[in-house]
Amino acid sequence: MKFPREEDAEAAYVALEPEIGHSRRFRARIRRDGCIIVIDVDADDLSALRAALNSYLRWVAMIEKLQKLINAS
Repeated sequence: MKFPREEDAEAAYVALEPEIGHSRRFRARIRRDGCIIVIDVDADDLSALRAALNSYLRWVAMIEKLQKLINAS
């Protein structure tokens, strides 16, 4: 995911980092390079992959909405 500013990417990274982890069915890693955040997800099966991706994408969407509100004020 690409963010408009490095500060936004860093804030998103810090917010997402505690949510990244391992379960019995999937493993996730996060990294940041400038304005870009990459979340790698490996899963044992398709349903675990879908559940993990849905969670991370929801969190990212929420972070982006909040950052837009904050940056607009």
